[in-house]
Order: sequence, then C-alpha cells, then structure tokens
Amino acid sequence: MAKNNGFPRIPDSEFEARIAAVKGKMRERNIDLLVLYSNALDPGHVRYLADVAGINESVATVIPLEGDAIVCSGQACQVWSKHKSRVKDVHIFPELSEVGGSEYPVCHQFIFSNLFQDLVQKHTINKIGTGL
Repeated sequence: MAKNNGFPRIPDSEFEARIAAVKGKMRERNIDLLVLYSNALDPGHVRYLADVAGINESVATVIPLEGDAIVCSGQACQVWSKHKSRVKDVHIFPELSEVGGSEYPVCHQFIFSNLFQDLVQKHTINKIGTGL
C-alpha cells in the first residue's frame, strides 16, 4: 500500500484492476455499458471503483465495455471529485447537483443525455446495466 502524506493509500493499479474485473463481468452478461450511482448515504459503487464519494450530492461511474470509465459529479463537488478520482475522466453534470440551477462556477459542464449520445457514437451499445 502506497503512502500519501503519511497515510496509507490504495495504489491506482488496484482501481484499474477493479474496473477490469467489472468489465469481465459485463462481458459475461453481455452488458455494453454500466451506470453505477452513489450518494453520501451509500457511496459504495463509485468509491470502490474510483475512490470518489459524493460529499453533499450524488456521483456516478459510467463504464463502457470498450473504452475508459467516466466519473460523473455535480457542481458542488467538482474540485473534490477531480482531485480524489482515480478515474482520470471526470465530467460535471447539473443532473447530479445538490440543488437545481447553477450556484457554482463550472469550467465545463456536460448534459447527462449528451454523454450517452457520445458513447453510442463511439461504441456499439445494445444492453445497459445499472447499479443503485
């Protein structure tokens, strides 16, 4: 276990292995895209795969069978999620925000439906799995 400021830290390679194992299960079940949702009360899925737990709003991880995983965060946690995430691709979405409307300065904000349209253009997606 690596150390970060004196504290034990799970190596990035462990998170990569976890995502690879999930993709193996996706292959077995013919799932082309997996969407995992977490919130402050139940941070399990996203924390396990990306080391991100939503502090005061929801987070998600989107995993295409082919391609890289994406962490989805709300506006209030954008800096925290980008700092903490072991998954390099972090998108900020208003749909995951703690409040309706933008109260935080956001450099680049995505629309959740556009993410899926982009993924469908890049990958063949016939079956989507979810984890709540």
